[in-house]
Amino acid sequence: MHNQIQNDDSSRPDMARMIIEILSRAEKPYLTVNQIKKRLPSECFRRLGVRRQKLRNVQLLDMLKADIGDRLRVYRGPRAVYIGINHTLEDIIFAKIKQHPGVSSRALAGRVPMLKRECIDGVNRLVEGGRLRCVLDQAHRATLWPVDPDDPAPDRKALFKEAYDRIGKGRGFVRIHRIRESLGWPDEIFDSMLRSLMADYVVELHGGDPSGLSEHDIRNSFVDENGMLYITLSWWGEDHEK
Repeated sequence: MHNQIQNDDSSRPDMARMIIEILSRAEKPYLTVNQIKKRLPSECFRRLGVRRQKLRNVQLLDMLKADIGDRLRVYRGPRAVYIGINHTLEDIIFAKIKQHPGVSSRALAGRVPMLKRECIDGVNRLVEGGRLRCVLDQAHRATLWPVDPDDPAPDRKALFKEAYDRIGKGRGFVRIHRIRESLGWPDEIFDSMLRSLMADYVVELHGGDPSGLSEHDIRNSFVDENGMLYITLSWWGEDHEK
């Protein structure tokens, strides 16, 4: 029983509106319940007939029931409860990754207001829906990158060359699986780009002994239509003699 709080609804302030204004000023889609409570104006507590320090978090959430699912949403994380604009968990995740492209899934889970399993499920749905791509870095950590459908089509040839230069660091022979993993493209796009570069004599592919590669590395190398495995490639460029 909240006997300290007035029960006359007509005297209640529009707390949802106040919270939305607080979030707007903070330029945040959500804040913790404690942060919200600290930023509510004193007039709000006077009209409720309770001191700020006496209003418990559960009471504040109870008073917002009518607005939850409409204007506002409660987000429950592993260490705190948040109040924010009513967005889907996928939209919250996508917005955070747009702010921090290349973030690891572990780091992401510590930055979004939801449980770890909810974060993982949300990331998987975004990947399956084509809104995110997952790329392995050189330490074999999965990193997350946004896919914006409004962005112009990428210059995949330039991206391929950038990955070749970055990974090779001046070496003439670069592992194909490392380029594939760095770019994170679907296999059909990567293989099509590689075949196009081969047809234009821009790159040359090389075989070699695969005994030093893991099964994962071999799968991410390249096998041509004759079943020949290629492990490394060299970039010759447009001026290479055809």
